[in-house]
Amino acid sequence: MDGELLIKGYKFDNDIRINLQSKTVIVGDDSFIVFEVFNMLEKYFNKKDFSEYYLNNNTTVIINELKLSGNEFIVFRMKPLCDLNEELKLTKKSFAGKYFNEEFSKFNYIEDLKKSLNSNILGNLNNNLKNYNIEYDIDELDFFDIAKLISPNVYNSDGDEILFNEQNQFFIKCFLLNFINQLKTEKKIMLLIELPEYGLNKSEITELFKVINELSIDNVIVYTNDKSIIDIIKNIFSYHSTYKNQLCGFDDYDLLEEEFMLKNNISRSSIEKMVLENLFKVPEGELIKEIKQFFDKSVDKY
Repeated sequence: MDGELLIKGYKFDNDIRINLQSKTVIVGDDSFIVFEVFNMLEKYFNKKDFSEYYLNNNTTVIINELKLSGNEFIVFRMKPLCDLNEELKLTKKSFAGKYFNEEFSKFNYIEDLKKSLNSNILGNLNNNLKNYNIEYDIDELDFFDIAKLISPNVYNSDGDEILFNEQNQFFIKCFLLNFINQLKTEKKIMLLIELPEYGLNKSEITELFKVINELSIDNVIVYTNDKSIIDIIKNIFSYHSTYKNQLCGFDDYDLLEEEFMLKNNISRSSIEKMVLENLFKVPEGELIKEIKQFFDKSVDKY
């Protein structure tokens, strides 16, 4: 689902606007605003964990003027450093838990399981207790009740068990990305990725960005401070920068482009990459000052 993503309320003084693409990139030093946006999206689309206080105080998520309910998306979140042991546990917040909860929702396995338990276990229990007028019954079950009985193990091709902590971050992140990329569901999928460059060397960072760019997931939002992403995801309309406690994009990029051409005698073909490079430049050069003036107009606009 592409278009203007508008977040209203929650902990934000102003509305948060994101030009949502299949691959959306956020850069900049203000990690706090990104962290809170990711928190909000992750919680909003899992209303059981979302505070009623926020829901009752006009906290909303809107895409293209359409207010979204809390079950429109399944949201996965990849932290800067991933723990494969935790992500493969079948919990409500893990990659594997969300994945298999959605997969198993397609089957009527709960009723089949209850019938099996009733005939094989409860039947024997209740037969032994019928003279005492005592009877056991099964409470309501869901996937995560059953998941408490299951723990993951990983084996190599020879059948030897592999310890989770033997895997490096590049392997873990590629594994998790490919894992959720296989999920087929009626709901849309949103993947939030925080600082994927953590724990990787330079070549691994580039390769990981390539993997991210090839994902067929509905919407991927990446927060990164690594410049090599601009060689992989090249569309300037995918990019946003943290600025004055906002996320500023390039909706009016044509105006910035014209200004650059007039002031700096730069060809149109080279401007886009130059703008993106300057978002990562430290110390800041002259061009970033013009970009900030452009962002000021965007902030004042709303």
